Amino acid sequence: MKKGRRLVLGLLILIFTIQPVTVMAAEKPEVSLKGKHVTEKQLEVYCYMETGKQITNGKLRVYYDKDQIKLLESQKSDLMEEGLCEINDCVNGNKPEGELVAAFASSKTLGTKGNLLAMKFELKEGVEKGAEITFSVKPEKLSGDNGDLSAEDSELIFIVGKDGEQSGNVPSDDDKDKENDKDKENNKDKEKDKNNSGKKSNKVNTGDETEIITYAALVGGTLVVMAGFAVAAAKKRKRKQ
Repeated sequence: MKKGRRLVLGLLILIFTIQPVTVMAAEKPEVSLKGKHVTEKQLEVYCYMETGKQITNGKLRVYYDKDQIKLLESQKSDLMEEGLCEINDCVNGNKPEGELVAAFASSKTLGTKGNLLAMKFELKEGVEKGAEITFSVKPEKLSGDNGDLSAEDSELIFIVGKDGEQSGNVPSDDDKDKENDKDKENNKDKEKDKNNSGKKSNKVNTGDETEIITYAALVGGTLVVMAGFAVAAAKKRKRKQ
């Protein structure tokens, strides 16, 4: 019995002293567009990335208004200096005017932030100062050492003749907070629907179920051992009687 008690005590101590391993969620990368005039009739547009330190490879699909501008050249930029980048566009490939696809790969993760892709355009005849030109980028198949990643699409409304650098719409912290609040509300509504339909759910949404399973297994094992020793003790008392 003493050995049994020691075993139960050891299991209980293990339950309360085991250190949970917290798995931190990867910070979501952001891809945006930036542009500026280099001459009165020419402009440069860059695909800019933040939190690229998790990414080793992926693809960027860029769209632009072919009726207002003409692509002159495209090339990889500073964030991809040591990596490979294959660009398919209307100048160096078989893509139609208005679309560009850049596939990139690196033996190590990219830098924290910088430009992935640089493009130069020329205004077409009739495009005057104040005109708005729409650019958009769609990140695809982003991945790194820890698996697949995703990034939101981004858009740039470039105003012809405007001085300085023009930036596209990167989701702000307020936008992210609003989106998170919206997700929480949706989750609450789903939970209410489950309860109203009579379906019970015991699942705890923590983002990492390993910790819960470990504790449940240890508690279950302890209860089984304790029950076994209780039965053995009862049988022993009966034999003495």
